[in-house]
Order: sequence, then structure tokens, then C-alpha cells
Amino acid sequence: MESRNQLAVRDFSMPVSVLQRLSLEFSASKEDVNLFASTYLEQELAAFTWKNSDYKVWDVRPREIYVEYDKPGLNLFIGKRFMRWGSADGINPLDVVNPVDVVDPISTGRSNTRTPVFMSGLEVVQGDWSIEAVFLPVAAVQGIPLYGTPWEPEAIKALREMERAGCSVDVQDGNEPDRWFQQVEYGVHISTVLKDVDLEGVFFHGYENSPVWQSVAGDRGTVVFPEYKEFSALGFIFAKGFEKNTLRGEFAYKPDYPCVLNDSCMPGRVDLFQAVLGWDYDIDGIYYCNLQVFGEGYGIGSRHELYRHGVTYSVNGTWLADTLTVGVRGQIYTDGQGAQTELFAEYVITDNWNLYSGIMLWSGAPDSFLGQYGDNDFVYCTLRYSF
Repeated sequence: MESRNQLAVRDFSMPVSVLQRLSLEFSASKEDVNLFASTYLEQELAAFTWKNSDYKVWDVRPREIYVEYDKPGLNLFIGKRFMRWGSADGINPLDVVNPVDVVDPISTGRSNTRTPVFMSGLEVVQGDWSIEAVFLPVAAVQGIPLYGTPWEPEAIKALREMERAGCSVDVQDGNEPDRWFQQVEYGVHISTVLKDVDLEGVFFHGYENSPVWQSVAGDRGTVVFPEYKEFSALGFIFAKGFEKNTLRGEFAYKPDYPCVLNDSCMPGRVDLFQAVLGWDYDIDGIYYCNLQVFGEGYGIGSRHELYRHGVTYSVNGTWLADTLTVGVRGQIYTDGQGAQTELFAEYVITDNWNLYSGIMLWSGAPDSFLGQYGDNDFVYCTLRYSF
């Protein structure tokens, strides 16, 4: 059971989230066959204060439900589940299987909020080698946040407000892939250890999680609609430990990738390159530091441009027999797309009770990637009981 309360710093009467959640899990095994299922029963009290939102105050959110056949060296599975690829923290260009949960998109370190998706797959392990393959019979993408919810992008919010004000704009939602066995996704993940270096290779073909917004002239004005486009990705991942240090990297190449260029309002395609290089350091099991640099660039013919870059970081200490952790973490986009900062404290009260508290702040221009959420600065307190 969890009570998560996120109160907006600028206006406590407009909370970002007041979520009460009961998480249920079930598992069963017989010989080499395992079954797992989980669901959320939620009450989002903050929805009463979200203007113009049709969000359900009460909701049942099924999570994972899958069956697996697990033997030494072989794992087969089918069902709705998570599949995490990549070794970077927070920003993961090769974590492409599960889309981001638009209802709760906040990410801190490796706690990216993702949604489980229906898939089948297998993993074969032979010595130091592992080959993992997944198949999604229908592409899984993230939807469009509802009008008036805290994480609605400012650009989409402005269009929706224009539409409701009577302007000649028709904003259409939905349009997610829904043609089973036609709009499919699939991928292969290979990993091994070579001279104490963890090495991984990734290939994935599917649909971009975030849509490219397009517009056409309609009978009653401009029609604006999202379109989810196909793409492929090739990637390389490594991680190397040096006693108290770990060096890791994640590199992705996505040819003919769908996007909207900075100097054009029209969608197009580019050869996209993404890289993350990270380092973490542990001091006597008490202090921990994690620093990453990341960058994205594209190429069109002879033209190449680095258009998004920055750093992520986390610094914390642990005391009281490892029951209290206090620190700071966040992201800084050095290309002007804003910053996110979180001061946090986590306390293990007992084996069953955990307390999380802190403050999360956004900064940057109102039209920047992170700065657009400046009104969502909040203090939070979460109490969790496991039984």
C-alpha cells in the first residue's frame, strides 16, 4: 500500500498528485512453468483539482501478467510485462521496448516510469553468452496526456485551448497502432562478458513511442493529429567495473528516424545518433556519485548537427545502518532545454515500512523540454507499506 502526495510549491491547492495505491501481486509455479500477475488499484485525489481533465479518480490498472517456461539456459515467455535494455541511468536511447507512462512520467535515476506491454520472447544462455529476442504482435506506444493534467505538454495544451476557444483548430488524439500482426515490433539483444567487460548489442524495429504531430487543412480549419512512425535502431552497450568505480556507455544509431527539425515545423526523417557515457563511484558503501553525459545529433547528407546534449547526476550518502539515504539528483540540458533537480531523503522505518520525501524543481524557458513543467515544482512525501 502506498500514499504518495506531491504538493505544488507555487499553489498547494493545485496538487500535482495525491495518489493512494494498493498494489497486488500473484505468482505460482509448477515444475518449470511460472505465472506472474500484478495490478494497481488507485485513487488519484488530485484529479478533482485538475482543470478540464477527464481523468478517472478511481481506476484499476492491470500491470504484468505473463507465463514463462524456465529451464537452465532457456526461458520462453508470453504475456504483458517489462523488458529493460541498456545500462545507462535516466536517459536510455536503447530502452525502446516499453513506452513511458504519460500519467506518471517522472524519472529519477533508473526508476523511469514505464508501462508493461504484451509480447512473447525467449532467452538462450550459453556460457558467457546470452541471446534475447522479443516480438510484439501490435506496437506499444505512449498515448497523449489528457487535457488539463499536470504532464500535458505546453504545445499540445495551447492547441487544445485554441480549439476550445472557438479557433479554427481541430486537435485529434489517439491514432495509436492497433492493427495486430501488421503494426508489429521486434528486437534482439545479445550480451556477453569479455575480459571483465560487459558487452551488449541491440537491434530493434518498431514504432516511435512519442508521436510526430502533423497538420492538414480541413473543412473547419486546421486539423492537428499525432502520427506514430516506424523506425529501426542499432546499438552497442558496455560496462566495466574498476573496484569502486564503474564506467558504462550506451550508443545508438537510428537511420531515417522520424522527427521535426529545429528549423522547420514540418516532420521529416534524419539519421539519428545518440550516446550516453556514465561513471559512478562508491566510497566505503556510504557515499555514492553518478555522473553521465549524453548527446544526440543527426545527419542529412553532408549536414550534421548536435542538437540535444546535457548531463545527469546523482550524489547521495547512506547512514544509520543503511536505513537513511539523503542526496540530490537531476538532469541539466546544456543546449537550453531546461533542468530538473531533486533533493531527496529515503528512510527504511522497518522491514515493512518505507518513507520517501523531498522536493523536485524544474527550471528553464517555458517552451523548453523540461522548463515547460515549471508550474509542477513540488514537495512530496510517500509512505509505503509492504505485506
